[in-house]
Amino acid sequence: MPAKKTSIVKDASLFTSVEQTVRDFRVGSGNRPYIWQDKIQGLLSVKALKKELDVLKKLSVDDYIARVLEPAESNTMVSARSVARMINGKTYNEVDMGPLYAVEIAINHPLGNRRIGLIAQNRGVSNGVWKPEHHLEAARLVRIFNRRNIPIVTFIDTPGADAGAEANEHNQAHSISRLIAEMTNTHVPTLGIVYGLGYSGGAIPLAATNILLSVRTGVFNTIQPKGLASIARQYNLSWQESARYVGISPAELTSRGVIDGIIDWAPADSGIGIGPLVDAIVSGINAIDETCLNMVDEQPAIFSDYKNQVERFIRPDENFTKLQKVANFYVEDFPTEYPNIFAHACRHQRYLTMRTRITSSTTDAYGRLSAEEIPKGDLSERLQKAREEGFERWHKDPEKLVYQDELLRAWKSFKEKRNELSAERGRFTTLLLGDPQKNFEDARQKLCFRTTLYLYNRWKADCEYNFIKLSEMVQASEGGNSVIYNKLETELTISDIIFNGDLKPYFLSQFESILIFDALYNSIINNFGDIAAETREFHTLSAESLKKILDTSIKNATNQVESIDSSASSNS
Repeated sequence: MPAKKTSIVKDASLFTSVEQTVRDFRVGSGNRPYIWQDKIQGLLSVKALKKELDVLKKLSVDDYIARVLEPAESNTMVSARSVARMINGKTYNEVDMGPLYAVEIAINHPLGNRRIGLIAQNRGVSNGVWKPEHHLEAARLVRIFNRRNIPIVTFIDTPGADAGAEANEHNQAHSISRLIAEMTNTHVPTLGIVYGLGYSGGAIPLAATNILLSVRTGVFNTIQPKGLASIARQYNLSWQESARYVGISPAELTSRGVIDGIIDWAPADSGIGIGPLVDAIVSGINAIDETCLNMVDEQPAIFSDYKNQVERFIRPDENFTKLQKVANFYVEDFPTEYPNIFAHACRHQRYLTMRTRITSSTTDAYGRLSAEEIPKGDLSERLQKAREEGFERWHKDPEKLVYQDELLRAWKSFKEKRNELSAERGRFTTLLLGDPQKNFEDARQKLCFRTTLYLYNRWKADCEYNFIKLSEMVQASEGGNSVIYNKLETELTISDIIFNGDLKPYFLSQFESILIFDALYNSIINNFGDIAAETREFHTLSAESLKKILDTSIKNATNQVESIDSSASSNS
């Protein structure tokens, strides 16, 4: 039953009436065109929902992540495929296609025996990530269920669709759109359940349903929090804050009208039964059927629109027929296949429900509200804390040289050339083997360079902070000269070499050089757009632009080196 009566313009199409009605039901207001709470069994009560919202509001960002996201990401969570096989009823036509699992189940239930077509994302294989072939297979199954009038139930559990090069080469975006179109065009009741992770384009098609529910530990958002953080970086928001601010928990999603209710069950409860889950599935499908019956009884526009559709089927428009063939959508070939008026109402109910979940805002309105809505982020603090913790872990447990073949060879060569400094050589021997002092300096240079380069590649994004911190520590250290040369190579670490007094000034020089290189590299990356635009227009990069990039890079690196020197001076 509709939440409240809405006026329908006489003789207007159902599409027009929806656009007029949807203005009353905006995502975020908590309003929704249909209220399912009293019609679906096994749902969390309104009182319990409000209690959960109160708890979430009081949580810190990290506590929110622990309560909401970690259960959904747990590697020990029972897969949707395993739970589907626990449903009491005879199964038919099972499809086990890796991360895609589908089956027909004739459910035996006190509310009535219902045959459903279940389509699930199986996190037990490839973490539930679908490729184009999985979306196309799901679309094929939707067609089959639709043709045989079997209600569809979907289990959503994926971090997103496959975004790899191979998937894109095989038209991943098209396959996702295809499944969305099939799900929204079907004439049978559809019930979506957020079973675990419900993110991005991998989740959206299976959420295009008449009713969308979630288990207690499900999470849902059109963008992964980490992806959202990349967009919100300008606001200094971490991905944890993004998740907290957007609100990905079932309670928050229900309060905003994004989903229709929370099943009082979680995959962790599967050991003691799946009663509430099955209750919600059967009663939910029954509720859709009842609602469609009432819509036909109470809304004359349904009859009018259905009549127009039948007339179009009897006397199809030539251009529309061509469009349908090109689109390759499922259309009824024979009059006896054509859906009845209740199926027509089912599709209309789905459209109205989904349309209310879509909202928009003007840039002016967004600009006026953004200062109030966007919190002060702590991305910088989190990144800095992560860098500090990462460097501290490395400093306490540095790599052993024995596991780095190239560095071990460089160390052995350095020791050998150092020992040869005291050996006397004649002119002929020097001519053959080289000057001992020169050989020693080359080996020292090679050892310091390769060690620094290894750390640069290992630390990557954190190399700037780590090299500055390491330089400060080396500057402040006294460094031993003799103990390291007698230490067993199996016990020798990279840190032992760096803090060796004989190598201290040479490592500091290498650290300065690598910081300059890193600053140059970052400047090129940061100016890549300007570089690309200039080279595209003039087919060359001007000396002035190149000089600007180099000057900026060297200036940044100089500031970093000066900060190291000033820090060392203050500590001495």
